[in-house]
Amino acid sequence: MSKFTEAKLEQAFTQLLENEGFLHFLGNTIILFLEQMTKY
Repeated sequence: MSKFTEAKLEQAFTQLLENEGFLHFLGNTIILFLEQMTKY
């Protein structure tokens, strides 16, 4: 049996939020996303 690690918990929680319609961004991509959204 494999260990349930913090990384697996984070991945499961992120997937749950995405299934509920929330977007997930890595910290270093948020600014780029916001800059692209303001162009429209």
